[in-house]
Amino acid sequence: MKAKVAKKFGENLDWLMEQPMDYRIAMVQQHLSVCQLLINQIVESKIAEFVGEKGSHQKPYDGQYSRFGFNPSSVQVGEQKVPIQSQRIKNNVTGETFKPEIYDQLNENTAGEERVRLAMLSGLSTRNYEKVMDITSEAFGLSKSSMSNRFIEQTAKTLEEFQQRKYHSHDFVALQIDGISLGNQMMIICVGITEQGVKMPLDFVQSATENHRPVKDMLLAIKSRGLKVTEGILCIIDGSKGIRKAIEECFGSKALIQRCTWHKRENVLKYLSEKDQEWFKSEYTEVFKIKDYLKARTSLLILIKSLREKNINAAKSLEEGMEELLTLHKLAKEVQDYSILKLSRSLSTTNCIENINSAIRRKCGRITRWVNSDQRQRWLAGALLEIENRLNKIHHWKKLTVLKKAITSCIKKPTKSLKSTS
Repeated sequence: MKAKVAKKFGENLDWLMEQPMDYRIAMVQQHLSVCQLLINQIVESKIAEFVGEKGSHQKPYDGQYSRFGFNPSSVQVGEQKVPIQSQRIKNNVTGETFKPEIYDQLNENTAGEERVRLAMLSGLSTRNYEKVMDITSEAFGLSKSSMSNRFIEQTAKTLEEFQQRKYHSHDFVALQIDGISLGNQMMIICVGITEQGVKMPLDFVQSATENHRPVKDMLLAIKSRGLKVTEGILCIIDGSKGIRKAIEECFGSKALIQRCTWHKRENVLKYLSEKDQEWFKSEYTEVFKIKDYLKARTSLLILIKSLREKNINAAKSLEEGMEELLTLHKLAKEVQDYSILKLSRSLSTTNCIENINSAIRRKCGRITRWVNSDQRQRWLAGALLEIENRLNKIHHWKKLTVLKKAITSCIKKPTKSLKSTS
């Protein structure tokens, strides 16, 4: 059985070493009590600089200072507060009393705040926080409401940090834009991919739908924070007309659109019977194995013709935006370097942002009641920054330099180089 650890607000480590061994072990096992003793010792050493050691007749400053009572106080240790007695000092000349600065210094440690934020973003609820913390009878300030308030403060700072990030020092080759629903509200996210293959969440906007106006405002905000598009940029989207319109209005001819090949496949499959679905998936996959743009385009046209015999609406769905399915192929043709197509896994679909959205759902999915917009934005910013640290570079990222040259070459031509070629 563990020895009972008494509350010793004014004792220090010397007192601990005078106790029986089982008592010392119990104190170590409940480490906040040891922290309390250590804090007391640190504080006492600073107070002694003014008033001298207890019981000593040697007084610094010719006895100008003396101890003058205690006030209840606390010091933050990790995620918890440890109660202490705050010693006041009196200036015997002026009659003024003051509290040594050491108390403020001890409370400046914010490492615990970050752990609170990460723990809750990782799925730990406020109601369960007390159960998993290493606490003693002398810890307090760990209630559900206090943890919730601290989390709100931390995520508010995180949101401000996210919204003020600058991008002047980054060279982005591509953007992926997609939406995720948080509490029946659409949060549209933009992720940038740098020339070094790094995936970076750039911004998000809350909107009822994927309407072009909010998306345009988001893109303009990203531009104002340093996004450079003068040499062109590739935008990968799922086919949303609102997102496409926003890109055109914001970037104009500087943006090239790559339609997500996976989303297009899924849209076409909705029109087909189970038997025809298997046939279509096989044929569709073969088209994108072809490296040459003209041959791939011809194969797509043949597939559309075959689809018309089975389902006209399915054929119309595939035909809509067909050229944008082959943007990477056209860029490879532009510089006669088909190694660009190795980037298809990451840049011909919205897989990069879909993976980020999946991680967001894992972190935010346990919330059953979204209270307001502030809550959504704080949680999303916190999740994105935490996810960002774990994102890998895209596959074959070293080919992005070649892709950048192809994009720049296309946008500098007097006429659109990405129009279909017969």
